[in-house]
Amino acid sequence: MKFTLVKDLREDPVMKPILGLLLSFFLLYLVADFFVKYSGFGIFFEAVKNTLYGNAEEYLDPIDYAVFLEFWHTEIFFTMFVVFLLSTIFIRLFATRKIFLWLLNSFMISALLSLIFLPLSYFYHHNFFIYGFLFAFWSWHTLALLISVLSLKRLYFA
Repeated sequence: MKFTLVKDLREDPVMKPILGLLLSFFLLYLVADFFVKYSGFGIFFEAVKNTLYGNAEEYLDPIDYAVFLEFWHTEIFFTMFVVFLLSTIFIRLFATRKIFLWLLNSFMISALLSLIFLPLSYFYHHNFFIYGFLFAFWSWHTLALLISVLSLKRLYFA
């Protein structure tokens, strides 16, 4: 966490490649997370609905309570990890511009909302919560990708 103390990240010869690699790993994680969610949980309405509630016509059982809680617990951890580190790097690189702070706040709020809408979807069986989860999921992933690319650009090309 030395990058939280370094005055100018772009001029530090040790931290610059480390942060570049960390941001590259974030990009890789975010892309891989889409594929993992797509194949196992779903990233579109019908797939998420079938995963959470099952589908009698297709003989699909709903996700087990313990499996759901484990999935949610893992999501909380990885989301917290990505949001914390990515926002720390982004703030250090773009702290003076208000538009970037709005972008960062939108990213953090959408990540939090995805974690809130997910159990609401599971426990209250309402389509609104599924749509809320999907909107927040797509939003925070898209904003995280944008923030990662902007941070890499600022780190190496500014």
